[in-house]
Amino acid sequence: MKPEPVEVDGLNVVNALLESRARILSVYDEARQTGDMRAAIQALQCEVSQLTLMGKLSGQFSDGAQIDILMNPELYNFEHMLVETFDPEERVKISERWLRMNEEN
Repeated sequence: MKPEPVEVDGLNVVNALLESRARILSVYDEARQTGDMRAAIQALQCEVSQLTLMGKLSGQFSDGAQIDILMNPELYNFEHMLVETFDPEERVKISERWLRMNEEN
């Protein structure tokens, strides 16, 4: 997903980040060529920070806690209890609908 440029007081944030990234990579290349590994590592750290910021701005990263709800044992038990309450024909209908929903997404 490519982030859309956003104008902030005359500054295109996405383009500014891309230009900054290009400068960082240039510093990295020069540091490697001259054998300055400390500068190369610092450039890589800047690159990681830039990628993180770009991910947050584009919505690909978030600061919030990530919870895998599908691995929640309570949800798993609830799903099984729910499915067990239906008769076999209803289970088939639910399964078919679930498959269609997954195919649509």
